[in-house]
Amino acid sequence: ITRFASPLYLAWIRTRPCVICCAPGNSDNPIVAHHIKGLGYFSGVAIKAGDHMAMSLCAKCHSAWHQSPEYELQWEWLARTASAALVEIAEKRLLL
Repeated sequence: ITRFASPLYLAWIRTRPCVICCAPGNSDNPIVAHHIKGLGYFSGVAIKAGDHMAMSLCAKCHSAWHQSPEYELQWEWLARTASAALVEIAEKRLLL
């Protein structure tokens, strides 16, 4: 399987608010692109999910998630991220 990589999409994700706490990123708590974890072929030991499986988390929520992962919630967060991306693509604000 070829991993999908898109620096433009990841840059866009970093402009989004955190999908957990809705906080915007700032210098003290930047937004990071969290790639889905623990779900079948999307991730594993030394395997990183494709960029299409990334979502925006603030650094604090990202760290907390990795301390106590809730794998099932990632699907909701991914759906919110993909939905926002589709709206921006349709409105020609996000060009990949």
